[in-house]
Amino acid sequence: EKAVDEKGSGRTVEVTVTDGMTAAQVGKLLQEDGLIKDAEVFGYQERFSSYHGKIYPGTYTLSTEMTPSEMIKKLAENAPAENAPGRRTLFSRVASAAQYGAFDAALPRPA
Repeated sequence: EKAVDEKGSGRTVEVTVTDGMTAAQVGKLLQEDGLIKDAEVFGYQERFSSYHGKIYPGTYTLSTEMTPSEMIKKLAENAPAENAPGRRTLFSRVASAAQYGAFDAALPRPA
């Protein structure tokens, strides 16, 4: 895994992750901003990292000198501790939506 730019030749970009964004959406945003080369690969890296599901909403300053793994770590740094009351990460928001029927409208109904 490599950064887009060599150390000393990069640029910084301010990125805002909004509540409810998926890792795939974050990857697409980072690719559009020139921070990563491949949004799909970023999604897999997030999925298999120790930060899976921990990307947290907020505004972050990232650099084209950072590797995708460094970006994932930074995007998860504001997440509440695992045992914090009211902790809500990407995974818990999706799980809550499923639990409360937010996805029911997309399911076919029997005739």
